[in-house]
Amino acid sequence: KHSSTDMGVLNNTSYPRIILFFDEVQELLRTDDKIAQECIKILSTLVSEGRAMNINVILTSQDFTNCKGIEQLMANMVIRIAFKGSPASAKKIMGDDFSIGQLEQGDSGYAAMNSASGAKGKTNYFQAGYLDTENFESILSKLQMTMANKDCKTRVMSRYASQDRNNKFNKLICNEEVEYLNDSTAYDLMIGDAFNLSRNKSITISPKFGDNIVIVGEEEYIAKSIASLTILSVLYDELASKAKRIDNELVRIIDLSDEDEDEAEFFSYLADTFENQISHSNLSNYEEMINDTFENLRDRQLGKYDKNERLFLLFFGVDNAMSLYQDMYDEDDENTVSITKKLETIIKEGPDNGINSIFWTHNYGRLKRIVNNTTLMKCFKKVLFFGDNEEDCDSLIHKVPNESVKENKAVMFMDRDRVSVSVFRPYEIPDRDWIETIADTYKNFERRMANEGD
Repeated sequence: KHSSTDMGVLNNTSYPRIILFFDEVQELLRTDDKIAQECIKILSTLVSEGRAMNINVILTSQDFTNCKGIEQLMANMVIRIAFKGSPASAKKIMGDDFSIGQLEQGDSGYAAMNSASGAKGKTNYFQAGYLDTENFESILSKLQMTMANKDCKTRVMSRYASQDRNNKFNKLICNEEVEYLNDSTAYDLMIGDAFNLSRNKSITISPKFGDNIVIVGEEEYIAKSIASLTILSVLYDELASKAKRIDNELVRIIDLSDEDEDEAEFFSYLADTFENQISHSNLSNYEEMINDTFENLRDRQLGKYDKNERLFLLFFGVDNAMSLYQDMYDEDDENTVSITKKLETIIKEGPDNGINSIFWTHNYGRLKRIVNNTTLMKCFKKVLFFGDNEEDCDSLIHKVPNESVKENKAVMFMDRDRVSVSVFRPYEIPDRDWIETIADTYKNFERRMANEGD
């Protein structure tokens, strides 16, 4: 940031801000040994001299009475907060003049704060945002019921899809029933949380020309959260379409996730959880999956395979597929079709034959090096964009709404057919416990439908 590798040459206004957050500090200071003494010495230097160099220290403990030598630090700990719990621990940090009575009269989450190094008469009290599990579930239930009321003008946004009891996945879990599709060909993919009273943001994908989705943005975590919910939505809508077989392969994932990213193995986990419905490939065998999908497309066109049986190809990290770039410049044998041409054929001809594509790329320019821009414009009618790449935004979104797209908060969705743009906030990547609950319910529903068919 400051074009320097030596902090000694920086003046104190240029030092980067560092916050040392030391949780459960008592685990280090339980015994008065040489290690604890050395740690106290280092911490004492940090809290006394660190602020001048933009270093701040936060220490937390369930019980400060177990922290040997903590007294040596307190003179420089200006802000002190004690929660209801251990009176002795509260006095240890708040000072001997601190009256424990008012703190102990409060409910769970009640706290005292002194921002004057423990000075007498400088303590204020507040209620932290704390709820035990029982009360959390109760209040969340009431909020969700309120949100379900069409006349309600209040909107509560959820961080995780699992927290919205009114979405289709949680209704499936609670009731083991599905809401059957009005149009069995139009799958409704939930992709995030809307900024309006309609709650979940979803997009429709149908077996018609150009009905593919491209997701563009640098942050892999955001793209993965959107892609994972589209997959779960596809599985749900397969249940909700009575005419479809729900025990066959439905989603093919080409997973070129960055190896050092969190949840790098997430799609592999999804494939293991829904082993009949999802198949998975990675950098070592993705070309084989493209070939198989191309052959499946040809079989559908020749009438060898029912085109009404839907198939979705998720190519996650298409711009990481280096062989596709090289393939464009290699001279093709007149008797063969290159892997890049096969992929482009799937994009162009797939939707009309029941194969829809969902691509994620870090940026649009890299994708245009693989698939020509005319094909992209005509064959990806649904566009999801996030991040601050202005060039990509100008290329993809022709009518930008007033809301700004902020990192980790909003994604722009454009429907080229309708020339419409809307904004939504992506959920976090679904937690695995919730996914496994969906999978168990899905399989129970699958068995029940099979028995009814018999």
